[in-house]
Formats: sequence, structure tokens, C-alpha cells
Amino acid sequence: YNPRVLRLDDAKRHPDFERLNEAVRKFKYNEYETMCYLRYFAMAASGGGYMSDYDVAPLNMPVSLYGELPHKGDFTTFGHIVPSLLAGRSEEWDRIGRRLVEEGTKKIQVAGVFSDMFALNK
Repeated sequence: YNPRVLRLDDAKRHPDFERLNEAVRKFKYNEYETMCYLRYFAMAASGGGYMSDYDVAPLNMPVSLYGELPHKGDFTTFGHIVPSLLAGRSEEWDRIGRRLVEEGTKKIQVAGVFSDMFALNK
């Protein structure tokens, strides 16, 4: 593994960051929930790969997965409810992130809260 801590500056490298950030900020979430959306764009701008929450250690990953992404890089979640360990090619992170913002924009008007966790479980 070559772990990196991604930051807001990584998301800002995404070519459509300004528009996407503006859309997410309209959700009026706290900073934590906002960053949960923006992390998809940080991963896209950083070349894709595995992403885990800071309190998740993927200790039981098969050795056969080291160095490559599962499912040929298609977006993959490893949890059933909480999106704490995810993987995908850069294009997949971008696709899923945009879809989350699109769905969040629709649902926030009805539900009031629509986190990435809720969205990925739909």
C-alpha cells in the first residue's frame, strides 16, 4: 500500500470542482457531510484507487487484490451500509460523485438530509 491523506486541495484539482462544490454547499450540511461528498472528486482528481475512512484498516483483503482494483476498476463498495472502504478507477469516482450530487440535489428538497451513505444504499 501507498497510503495518502486526501484533503480539500485534492478535490480542488478536479476540473469541475467549483460547480460541484457550489452544488454540494447548497445542501447546507456541516463540514463533515460536505467533505463526504467532495471526497469522491478528490479521489477522481488523484487517479482513483482505494479509499477508506481514517478509522478503517482493510486487514482482511485478499493478497490477490494488492496492486489492482477489484471488478476491473468499476466502483466497488466493501461495506453494506457505511461507505467506509471504496475502490474504483478515476472515471468511476467522478461518475459516482456526480451522480451523488445529482441525487442529493433532488432528495435534499424532500428529505432535508441525503448523505452519501443514504445515496449509496438506494
